[in-house]
Amino acid sequence: MDPREVREKTVRDAKTALILDAGMKVFAEKGFHGTRLEDIAAAAGFSKAALYNYYDSKESIFLSLAVREYERLYEKLRSQVDPSQPLAVNLERALRAILELCGEHFGLLLEVSDFHGTAGPDVAALAHEHAALAGDLRERFLRMESLFTGMMSAARARGEVGSPLSDRALASYVSAQIRGVMFQWKLAGRKGDIGGDVRDALEFCLRGMRAGGAA
Repeated sequence: MDPREVREKTVRDAKTALILDAGMKVFAEKGFHGTRLEDIAAAAGFSKAALYNYYDSKESIFLSLAVREYERLYEKLRSQVDPSQPLAVNLERALRAILELCGEHFGLLLEVSDFHGTAGPDVAALAHEHAALAGDLRERFLRMESLFTGMMSAARARGEVGSPLSDRALASYVSAQIRGVMFQWKLAGRKGDIGGDVRDALEFCLRGMRAGGAA
């Protein structure tokens, strides 16, 4: 890549980041359905016409935001999770990293997450209309799932996991714990105590309900 192309890419990447940051702010304030493309353009310091050079709709901005945040989270987890460490250590690090990121963007989470099926975007429609971005998002989700599955596999090899469930199933149940915390935050209308929520989720993931069999 010649110097001119490098400069152009640097400028484009910077402007794209500016638009996504503005989108995150506006989605958090107005909600997905209340946000207009011109709102994001104004927040980013662009005209609506100029914004079209980068994104053609608020939906593409929303999906690009999701892709970016999943990528950031994945890189953070990959830097903190060490397969040679005990499962409890890795789970604590992963849960804390995820909840801290969700807490940082709680306004956005509150407005666009669709726990009740009414407030958020139509995910199926977005995936159909923006197949490439939806594919990027799915790829990053699968990489995250693979990271958790690998964590379980390494722990099983060390004798830390005795469950008959598959490593993938165990990873999915950890993810369910995280979604459960997010649901409680949404019901409360505020982020919770991250430290306490990490401890509670970790307790359940590692020891469960300890239910005994029937007499």
